[in-house]
Amino acid sequence: MKNRFKGFAFILAAAVSSLTAQNVVVNGPDGKLQVLVSCPEGGKASYTVSYNGKQMLAASPLGLETNVGNFTEGMKLKEHREEPLDTTYVQSRIKTSRIHYRANELVCSFTNAKGQPMDVTFRVSNHDVAFRYTLPRQGETAGVVVDAEATGFRFPTGTTTFLTPQSDAMIGWKRTKPSYEEEYKADARWMYGHNTDMATPFPVYLRLAKRLGACERNRCGQSVLRFAPE
Repeated sequence: MKNRFKGFAFILAAAVSSLTAQNVVVNGPDGKLQVLVSCPEGGKASYTVSYNGKQMLAASPLGLETNVGNFTEGMKLKEHREEPLDTTYVQSRIKTSRIHYRANELVCSFTNAKGQPMDVTFRVSNHDVAFRYTLPRQGETAGVVVDAEATGFRFPTGTTTFLTPQSDAMIGWKRTKPSYEEEYKADARWMYGHNTDMATPFPVYLRLAKRLGACERNRCGQSVLRFAPE
């Protein structure tokens, strides 16, 4: 009888642990690039990126603050699904005209403290990680205003940067700035709190322990707004 109770207690403990941990892992097709999504129940969602066992991003926050609800805290990972992607497409304006794209897609469905849903979709290829937020329609609301974004990128200690500051508007030659990039500082030491009053436009290049990576955006006007140690 005691052994039966011990076995039941172990199963119960394992079930509680799985509910509180809420960790989901997705790898690139070759298994080297990995994303770990974590969300302690009722807490904050985060993601971690590693390559071939080496950490590239420490646990970094996810979430949005909107006019329909707060999706930065009190979160719960309700379910997830994974799907392999394998497609080929043609581009006539880049160096490689025929592209074969392979990745694994992970869709994590969260709810906030009020039970409102939010999806975060990750795509992990052999060399790249991308993700996006999806907010389903809330009642009769036809649009959503994003008041703030909690998304962060927490780089390991020792990271160096190749960054250019965002110029103030309407200055320089014939008041044309920002018309082009300012000067880059090559391999500069990462400084939290540096240039907090000035944005850094994409692309952002980083060196993580002898590995050079890039963070780029294809939408006009995107930038890194601030650096913070939290």
